[in-house]
Amino acid sequence: MTKYEDLLKEFVSIESEDRGGFFLAKVQTMDGYSRAFPMIWDLVETFLCKVAAADGILDITEYAVIQGLAIHRHGEPFDPVEFTARLGQFVKDGADTKLAEVAFAMLPEYVRDDIVMMLLCFAGVDGVVSEKESEWISTICY
Repeated sequence: MTKYEDLLKEFVSIESEDRGGFFLAKVQTMDGYSRAFPMIWDLVETFLCKVAAADGILDITEYAVIQGLAIHRHGEPFDPVEFTARLGQFVKDGADTKLAEVAFAMLPEYVRDDIVMMLLCFAGVDGVVSEKESEWISTICY
């Protein structure tokens, strides 16, 4: 897998006004990958929850992105009360992503790199990738 520092440099090199389009391109890429790797969206959604929980703050921009993905994937928005409860339970349970990380490790390098870039875009949707978000994302890079 590409080193985390290299992926972070690539992310930083993207103009901030272009990051939304880059994220949308990664959504389309994940749709393509899902044909060969049916579990990929489950991994991405688990990791997005982990990133959202990493800094302890689910801000409105992160919520909007997750809601948009729900509409994209399932054709309808999720119930915000149910989602908040699910995310709260995820955090209460220790935000464990070990199984998802094992599945992630089995993916080809180029797929893992695209997922990490998508996570960086998501983490940066509020204008900054926090230290805690960056620390966690770096743990899945090896």
